[in-house]
Amino acid sequence: MIKKLILFCFSFLFIISLIFLSCSKSENPTSPTNPQPTKTWTPDWSATITKTMTHTPTITATFATYVSTPTQTWSGGADAFEPDNDYNHAKDIINGEMQARSIHVWDDVDWIKFTILSDFEFSIITSGPNNPLTYIEVYKNDPTGSTYCTGGDGSGPAEILNYQFNEAGTYYIKIRPWDYNPINLYYIQLIINLYATATPTETITLTPTISSTFSPELPTSTITLTLTPSPFPTDIYEPDNNTSEARALTPGIEYDHTLHSESDEDWFYFNINSPSVVDIRSGEDNIGYNKLMTIYDEYLNILDTAGGNPYAISTREYWTPGKYYVKIYPWGGMNAVYNIEFNLTQFTPSNTPVYSPSPTFTPTYQMDTYEPDDDYLSAKTISRGETQIRSIVPRANDDFIKYDCPGNEVITSYCSGDTNSYYKVDYLIVLPDIYGYTREESTSDEEIVILEQFTPGPVYIRVQGDQSFSYSFSLVVHSMTPTFTFTATPTITPTFTITQTGTITQTPTNSITSTVTPTNTPKWIVVATYGANVSEPKIYSNGISFSYSYISANANVIVNGFNISGSVNESKMGGKWVYKNSNYTYLTFTDASNNIYAQISSSWGQNIGNTTVASGYFPNIFAYLNTPYVGYINSSNNKISVKYFGGSNWLNYGSADFSTTVKHTIGFGNPMVMDGYSGTSFNLYVAYINDSDGKVYCYYHNGSNWQQLGTNPVSETLAYDIDISVLDNSNIYIAYLYNYPERIYVKRFNGTDWENVGSSPAIETTTNISAHKNISIFAHSSNDIWVAYKTQYSYYYVIKTVNWDGNIWQDKGSPDGLTGGVNPTITFVNNIPYTSFSNGSQLIIRRLE
Repeated sequence: MIKKLILFCFSFLFIISLIFLSCSKSENPTSPTNPQPTKTWTPDWSATITKTMTHTPTITATFATYVSTPTQTWSGGADAFEPDNDYNHAKDIINGEMQARSIHVWDDVDWIKFTILSDFEFSIITSGPNNPLTYIEVYKNDPTGSTYCTGGDGSGPAEILNYQFNEAGTYYIKIRPWDYNPINLYYIQLIINLYATATPTETITLTPTISSTFSPELPTSTITLTLTPSPFPTDIYEPDNNTSEARALTPGIEYDHTLHSESDEDWFYFNINSPSVVDIRSGEDNIGYNKLMTIYDEYLNILDTAGGNPYAISTREYWTPGKYYVKIYPWGGMNAVYNIEFNLTQFTPSNTPVYSPSPTFTPTYQMDTYEPDDDYLSAKTISRGETQIRSIVPRANDDFIKYDCPGNEVITSYCSGDTNSYYKVDYLIVLPDIYGYTREESTSDEEIVILEQFTPGPVYIRVQGDQSFSYSFSLVVHSMTPTFTFTATPTITPTFTITQTGTITQTPTNSITSTVTPTNTPKWIVVATYGANVSEPKIYSNGISFSYSYISANANVIVNGFNISGSVNESKMGGKWVYKNSNYTYLTFTDASNNIYAQISSSWGQNIGNTTVASGYFPNIFAYLNTPYVGYINSSNNKISVKYFGGSNWLNYGSADFSTTVKHTIGFGNPMVMDGYSGTSFNLYVAYINDSDGKVYCYYHNGSNWQQLGTNPVSETLAYDIDISVLDNSNIYIAYLYNYPERIYVKRFNGTDWENVGSSPAIETTTNISAHKNISIFAHSSNDIWVAYKTQYSYYYVIKTVNWDGNIWQDKGSPDGLTGGVNPTITFVNNIPYTSFSNGSQLIIRRLE
């Protein structure tokens, strides 16, 4: 019996030895951590016992004891451990202690700390009534570093059990709600245990012969986590989902918010009373959900967009007085917890010189009338030979000046600044974000910079300084005819003789006041916004009021708020599918099966004639004496027909299929358009892109049938998108896009042939104009022609407008404010220009003031 007992003890001790040789953490934390590779080995040994034991060894293990009773109770609200919202205010917890705590608001966190020695394991257990959903993060020594371990998966109270092999040190616990809902009461308990150790009373000598065979190291494993965020609770500022519900921002105050769903938006506003430097910052909860921040002026023109990551920062040097809006919204389909802070530095510039008794002249500078011109998108134009008086205020401000170069010119700029001022003059060719620039610097009173520009396009000139100063800027341009050979080395050696003679006599007075009257720059202001996820936006006016329409996300037609179900094929909608006269609004559309329908506002939802107009696509509509006319491309042969409603059915207006074949597969541009007018008689015109040569042709109805207008095509080049506007028989205007290189031409029929309106092309740009129903023309009078079109500046898509005043084409600004607008339409209401477009989501209507 004694021998059996001794053998049993030896076997038991041998098993204990094996356990210590292969010891690892008994249990990983409940949150995912990298799995550790396991080494396996096969022992081949024999043990020799060199001493016979005469008694049984004693195995002892020491465990810590703890108390499972909470030290206090809590019934909601901020708990007794507050403030403990950061690690600097972490409260101590000792072994066995159970603390009663609360998460009294959604963004509350509790920080707790404890200290252990090495070879101790710990468990952190949360519990409480109503199944509190907690989340645990543990940091070792440095609470600003990486998490040491975590616990909690949203299924119940979080816990970390028997976390072993810990080094001696201070450990920080951070508790937050898993779903960001307040927790009225939860308990947290810390349990610390010493690992079990065997203590034999006799010395046992084992003499093994060990031959170990190890399996290969396992490769480092990769954990792929798919995070599905739980919806966050709405914050106390809701509702704040649009401009009318926007919350005021106060400088220097930090606000905590949530984006509780993927579609949530938070709107803010602030007011500025004088020119200011503004800094707006949106930080993150340390989960790090991404978001975007967009800043608008009071007319909802976009000024800046920042973010796409957990942080969004916008700092701008020059803000004019007015009201501004800020929108925070999710990015990448994620909800978020964030804070936002707004700061501004206001200043009231003055250009009143002040004389000291010395007398020492100390000028203060005022922003010039060309502001804002802090980037090339807002650069103000200078012409040949013009001199502009400008200033750099504040020092960080840049001035951008634009010169439209026709090519083959030597451009010389003269910049005359204050004495001993240090400034730079840069030439930025075409687009500064894409192309390089030539830089000249000077500390002299005058800087002369020369540029040889062979290719046509805009030249941007940037003036910078190391202080506030005033200066004059002028441009002298000389045309040149370069001679090109296989090895051309043009040499230009300009000689400048500058003689400056000036006598200044200053007589100090009490004060000198200079008044600068700023120019009144027209602005496009918001009239209305409609819909969500709209396409094919349109506005049509009868001169006094307008009707609006668009295609909704579920392919229905929306007209003046009325929803017309139709399974619309938006890619086959015409350029003028809405018409409005003094009595009714008319519309036409094509469905997915190429069936064309027409409706009238007196009976929305009911097709005129209770039937289809025809089978085709790209329908346009016009009305004369309340009779609707629909022009379209016949789907059977791709030729144009026009029909009118005869009271009971749709009849051909003139011959069917009167055109040549239409080039209807050009992409997404308008291949045909129709417009008309009614004076002493009814006149209807159709323009289209011919399939065989890609040029634009125009037909009109001569009273009995269709006839080509003019003997030649409208265009000399290929066309990719077209529009038409008719005033009368003497004022028929067609705009079309040529895409390589990008040009927009405007033509007028002079009674015999088609002639250019102004320059040819009317709009010339080196930026991308995409052929996607993105040009619109409206003739208000023969000397007041307007064109709206989509273009691109650097990474921005922009709606631009230009106006022919009878002499030149003038830039009338961007009604979309750089919002990435598409599908513009321009018209007039009560003699005021109106535009409509989509900003990628809504239909926006603006007017020029």
